[in-house]
Amino acid sequence: MPAINMEDLSGDILAALRAILAEDVPKLAGLGVDRSRRLAQTADMITEQWNAGKLTVEDRDWFLDDLARLAADFARTIAFETLLTVERAWNAVVGVLWTALRAATGVAGLPIPAMPLLA
Repeated sequence: MPAINMEDLSGDILAALRAILAEDVPKLAGLGVDRSRRLAQTADMITEQWNAGKLTVEDRDWFLDDLARLAADFARTIAFETLLTVERAWNAVVGVLWTALRAATGVAGLPIPAMPLLA
């Protein structure tokens, strides 16, 4: 059986992570830019309408509640997308490691561990 070359294995792990991050981070950044602009536009609209005297207190509060809901949805979306990236990173790292372990030990059925809970 071939021995594990630690430098090569480390490089393979980093290459797998770079590939995932190169794909996922720009998506997250793009999502952040788009959603943050929409939130800012909504806040600006509320401010303009309030300052122009076109909103009652009830209307203002309704719009502010809606803006808070939109902000919470945005934060949850970023969190969920980040968790998907973490899972993809886990799968990539474990995939590289277990491929090397299987090759070095000759144990084809070496079970792949499940991703640990992130709590």
